[in-house]
Amino acid sequence: MKIRRLEERDVIDVADLAMRTFRRYNSLDFYDEEAITKTLDYFDPTKNTKQQLLDKFSKKPIFYVAEEDEIVGMICGMANRISSLFVDGTQHRSGIGKKLLERFEIEAKEYNSNYISIEASLYAVAFYQKMGFNKTTGICNHMGLKVYKMEKVL
Repeated sequence: MKIRRLEERDVIDVADLAMRTFRRYNSLDFYDEEAITKTLDYFDPTKNTKQQLLDKFSKKPIFYVAEEDEIVGMICGMANRISSLFVDGTQHRSGIGKKLLERFEIEAKEYNSNYISIEASLYAVAFYQKMGFNKTTGICNHMGLKVYKMEKVL
């Protein structure tokens, strides 16, 4: 498996991965149905052109993909904050999320960040705890989704 920066050719595959994974593992963790639709629409390649998706993804200065024969994971965000981390469901518990997160942390440190925060889905809390993150709140409403705010000191 290779961890590398997002390239233009990856955009549709990353969007499909995010939609597929979000729908399967996070779509029950919502306060209102509109939040699910809005999140899926953000990534949907039938509702966004490749260029629109690339423009959205390019706003994240840290963006990596995990690639085997295809894209099996992605992580993106700002120096102090993870926006998204998705790993294909068939690859869960194989170390891909860990490797993506470790690469993100290296780059965050290069930006002189001393912490990383995330609004973690209920499904992902145990993973982030295993990776050294701590809950900073109880369950919160983040744009209509149920999340825990979590943080890791670097």
